[in-house]
Formats: sequence, C-alpha cells, structure tokens
Amino acid sequence: MAPAAAAAEAPAAAEAPPAAAQGPPGGAGALAVGATVTVKRHGRARIISEAREDGRLQVRYLSDGSTYWARPSSLRPFEQPAARLLVCSTTRHYRDAALRYAQPDDVVLEVGCHEGVTTALLTPRVKWVMGVDIADDPVARARARFPGCRFRVADGFDVPPLVAASPTGTFDKIFIDISGLAELQLLLSLVGIYFRTFKQAVLVVKNKHFAHMLHHTALYLPATELAHQQQREQRQREQEQPGQRQQQGPQRERRQQGRQQERRQETQQEAQQEREAQQQQEAQPQQEARRQQPQASAEG
Repeated sequence: MAPAAAAAEAPAAAEAPPAAAQGPPGGAGALAVGATVTVKRHGRARIISEAREDGRLQVRYLSDGSTYWARPSSLRPFEQPAARLLVCSTTRHYRDAALRYAQPDDVVLEVGCHEGVTTALLTPRVKWVMGVDIADDPVARARARFPGCRFRVADGFDVPPLVAASPTGTFDKIFIDISGLAELQLLLSLVGIYFRTFKQAVLVVKNKHFAHMLHHTALYLPATELAHQQQREQRQREQEQPGQRQQQGPQRERRQQGRQQERRQETQQEAQQEREAQQQQEAQPQQEARRQQPQASAEG
C-alpha cells in the first residue's frame, strides 16, 4: 500500500459517502464563550469572546496560549464520550458516533471497514484514518468507491503492523465492526486487545449481541460501598458550588474525618464478618454431632 499523506483531504470518491448534518454538532450554543473547541488543522482551543461583525470568534489555543479570530465553520465543539468503550447495536448508531466524537486532530483506525463507508465519512473530519478488513474483495470495492481514502487488507488481531502504519504510533479513536452478529467470544477477544493496548483511545464497537448483553448488565456494589460513593459524589457537588473556596480548609478537615470514619466502619464490618465466619466454622462440628446423635439412638 502506498504511503498516505500526513493530512487527509476529503476523499475524491467515485461515490460520495452519506452527507453529514450541516453546522457544528450541538447547535449554536455549543460555540459559546468558554467552550472548548477543536480548530480545524490547528488543535484544541477555548472561545474567549463573542463573535465580531464578520461572525468570527476569538479563541485561545491550549497548546501555547496564542489567540486567533476563527470562522465558526472551522470550529468543532470538543465532546468527550462518557466512557472509553461505546457499544452500538446498529450501523446508524455506529456512524452517528463516528460523526459526533471524531475530532480534527484524531488519528483513527477502523477494524472491519468492509466497503469503506464509515472510513470515508471520517476521512475529511480527522487528521488521519485507515480502514482495514481481513477480506480482499471488500477492500477492493472500498478502494474503487473511495479512492481518496486509506484502506488495507489486514487482520485486526495483528496489531503491530497497524501501529507501524500510524503517523503517531498510536490511535485516538478505534472503530470496530467485524460483523454486527459476530460471536461474542471473538469480538470480546478483539476488543480486549485494543482496550489494553491503547489505554487512552476511545473504542466504538458495533455488535447487536454485545449491545443486547449490556442492556441486561449492571455493576454490582455492596450497599456500604454504594453509600460511600454517593457521599463522595455529594461532597464533590458541594465543592463545585460557588463560594466554597473560602471554606476549603474546614471542608478538607471534614473530608479527612469522613474518610477516617468510613475506614473505621469498613474495618468494623470486616471484623464482624470474620467473627461470624469463625463462629459458623466452630459451630459446624457441634451441629454435625447433634445430627449424628438421633442416628446412634435409632441404631441402638
């Protein structure tokens, strides 16, 4: 495969990918003063002033603190997913996530690109993207449909060659669509490899079975830990309220006292559980002896 250009341009496709919605995601309110945005081909910045007469907004780049008056069309609100792993049940949801979370400075990999539609959607929106598929025919069709995009015949489980192809040696977003109905054992093995290898990457996975399983999944926490978590969240909300900075000293002391109290309660609960377990263990021989006494009487 020929080396790819550093900055990907929109694919000069024989068949254009589906069009995205016009305007910045999140509506006009997403470009308010104070919002973090990504400036096309220039990186992340924060809006620091209202629009002037020509509509441009002044931004300050997070990398070096310099400022610039940017066109709204070159700005994308920076939206971080709620979790590192997103699971989609349909192709429409999968592509919607691609358009929503892709950022101009992202280096992206799609595993299971098939005929290349999602990779083509991402190409003009990110810094670099490559779609791979294990089958020759889909990749050939993808190259014919979208000649301006990067495609490669590759096994998604063979990660080192894919890392070598990346201009940064890593990936910011990884999209996985090896089949919407692929067996969970195969899919989870693949997802696990990328989740462990690229610890900062966001993974978007399309699989109907996986999504269905997660709909019936909940994270179990003992009641004591759940109460502690709620208390921590409550304290965090109180810290974020206006006027709390003046009370940081007393609050810090109260938080320390609260944590010490939590640790004492946990220690007491663990000791109680150990005592109960020991009592049950000590009681077992006596219970066994009582059960054997009626049997001995009957035999006598």
